[in-house]
Amino acid sequence: MPTLRVHGIEIHFERHGEQGEPLVLMHWYTGDITDWRFQIPEFSRTHRVLVMDLDHDALVEASKHMAQAIPGAVLEVVPQAAHSPQYERPELFNAALRRHLERNAGAAAK
Repeated sequence: MPTLRVHGIEIHFERHGEQGEPLVLMHWYTGDITDWRFQIPEFSRTHRVLVMDLDHDALVEASKHMAQAIPGAVLEVVPQAAHSPQYERPELFNAALRRHLERNAGAAAK
């Protein structure tokens, strides 16, 4: 998925359709780019569609601050994933989960 940076915020986007007026589709908060999956085919028949994934970097920044404040905390960020990284980027999610389990394997025995 292509990305661009605007005011320091990375935005993931997709383009669909070759003709017609531009139509920009976005979401906010708990949604992601897949919210539009059923509308895109229809809209792209008559419009140039730009679908933007706008998970705000402020959430990541807040998580970084929390991880720094909690002794032993490790922050794992899965890029180009919204609220279901286990489905959107399973290979990266599983790798992060494995690292967590390996780091904490001895903690369960205590």
